[in-house]
Amino acid sequence: MKFEKDRFLAGLRSINPDLKLLEGERKNTFLAWMQISGIPAELARDLADSIPSEYVTFRPCGYIYEDDAIMDSNEEYKKMMESGYLQVGHAPNGDQIVIDFKNDGRSGYISHDEFYESYEEENEGMDVEEMFIPLSESLDGMVESLIHDPDFPIDSYEAFEKQDANKTREDNSE
Repeated sequence: MKFEKDRFLAGLRSINPDLKLLEGERKNTFLAWMQISGIPAELARDLADSIPSEYVTFRPCGYIYEDDAIMDSNEEYKKMMESGYLQVGHAPNGDQIVIDFKNDGRSGYISHDEFYESYEEENEGMDVEEMFIPLSESLDGMVESLIHDPDFPIDSYEAFEKQDANKTREDNSE
């Protein structure tokens, strides 16, 4: 599972130099929740060591969640987590920023429109994996791109547009 906590922290600190991390009982509670929730041990430890104690805002109003928001959002929408996706933030439009913790640690978006529509309609038959748009090999890479790459998709709509444009270019080159 790929996650470089030092790179992740460097990205967050480039936005908020006074970033405070979880400590003491709060950190232990978050780590225990992740372990009970099936997050792989190494990823759980690294996240407990690097998740901020308050939201971190990035361009223009997306967030990396703090521990309570991670636990609350994942408890509220268990289907996402049961499918192997840990919500750790959201894009400016509300799309979820997730880590694919059951497979390879990739990070990307799950469209909030698609997820909530399926959640309300059928829940049991929804395929969260089909909704996942992988954008980076890891959360630290995604955060770095969100902060420093002005062309990086800010939400699932931009990600779909870029994928469609790339597919069209590939189709035209054949």
